[in-house]
Amino acid sequence: MKLNNVSPEEKAYLMGLQSQSFKEDGLAKCSMTNLELANKLNISTKTIQRHEKTLYEKGILHDIKLKSKDEAGYNKIVRAIDLAVVCQAILFVDDKINAIGDELLQMQNTDKFLIEENKQLRKKLENLEQQLYNKGVLQNSFEM
Repeated sequence: MKLNNVSPEEKAYLMGLQSQSFKEDGLAKCSMTNLELANKLNISTKTIQRHEKTLYEKGILHDIKLKSKDEAGYNKIVRAIDLAVVCQAILFVDDKINAIGDELLQMQNTDKFLIEENKQLRKKLENLEQQLYNKGVLQNSFEM
């Protein structure tokens, strides 16, 4: 299954869900409630419901009934992501994030270099202006 029909937001949600999951039998399983997950991922429960609805429809997300029971006596249900299905898409997104991070770091280094070079050029300009002023070639702009 290709994940071409999965939006970037859904992929981000899958990554967040996977970060809160335990891995077992090729699945990423999460037993948190929507509220617990929303608090962990810093998103709303409505956002979770919206993404999960489409991910269930696309066959990416599944429910698994556990043998253990909850407080009300019902079988616990966990969300499960088939890692084989999403692995390539997540790795692709992760590679893109790493590439962007590398580009940002390079830009920050270039920025620091240009700031330092600008300081040095300003000092040279001040020295040249001072030399020209001392020779009488340049007037002080405040004396005009």
